[in-house]
Amino acid sequence: MDFCGFISWTFLLIVGIVGTCFLLYCGYIYYIHGKYDHIPGPPRDSFLFGHTPSILKVLKNNGLVHDLFLDWARTYGPVVRINMLHNVKILLSSPESVKETLMSSKYKKDTEYNRACYLFGERFMGNGLVTEQDNQRWERQRRLMEPAFSETYLMGLMGPFNEKAEELVDKLVEKADGKCQVDMHDLLSRVTLDGLAKAAFGLELKSLQDEYSPFPPAISLAMRGLTETMNPLVKFLPWKQTLIMEIRRSAKLLRDTGRECIKNRLKAQKQKEKTPEDVLAHMLRTADLENDRDLESLVDNFVTLIIGGTQLLLFAI
Repeated sequence: MDFCGFISWTFLLIVGIVGTCFLLYCGYIYYIHGKYDHIPGPPRDSFLFGHTPSILKVLKNNGLVHDLFLDWARTYGPVVRINMLHNVKILLSSPESVKETLMSSKYKKDTEYNRACYLFGERFMGNGLVTEQDNQRWERQRRLMEPAFSETYLMGLMGPFNEKAEELVDKLVEKADGKCQVDMHDLLSRVTLDGLAKAAFGLELKSLQDEYSPFPPAISLAMRGLTETMNPLVKFLPWKQTLIMEIRRSAKLLRDTGRECIKNRLKAQKQKEKTPEDVLAHMLRTADLENDRDLESLVDNFVTLIIGGTQLLLFAI
């Protein structure tokens, strides 16, 4: 057999192997479809890619993929199936199903939670209450944090929120000339952030007074980073590098702020200064009881509470 013939047969062999693997992969996808198609969900965009094209279309138009998920939940119910290649994601939107899934040890957290632990290599939520995947450690964290979110405890924190609400009213009065347009979403985001930071951590961010405050954009960029990381190839795209650097800086800003806040509180406690009885005080007290005062773990929960609490309160408002 001459050299050209050898090359031809080698090429045909490679094509045959690749083709066989592709057919086997398609067969596996077909099996997965049959296994989960009893769960309601939107029609797939394609057999192979599932709903991925719809999600990428939203991301390409700089939209919020969560709005798409919300539309699907409204259309198909509280349990929705989402296909991505051979993966199947189940979207839960009813409080009962979310509570059952998160609180039961039967359901392991998916590796998707790793996307919130680090944003493009920058530590973000780390091993906080939302992202912790070790069930025993998560139960301990939840047990430690739960008293800080009791109704009685939270009612005692209403003062800072009322104070920030009054600042918002004063801000709106300044602009109430009948001509000035006001971005209420931005103002409500800022007052929610200021109120939560003051009530939970004794932190004065003053983002409502300072329109150039870096904290609201940092939270928005961090949330966008969670969406961007849904595409595993995004970190290799040249036109996304500037955005990725901004997201990394935003995550670092939030963590640096939390670290400085915790260090200042520890310093004040060491010097026997009077400190507020807030969520941070409870976190430090329970960390002492458990002999687990790891600074980075405390920062993890600072970022988790700032991000999660701000989004939750904003949606409630």
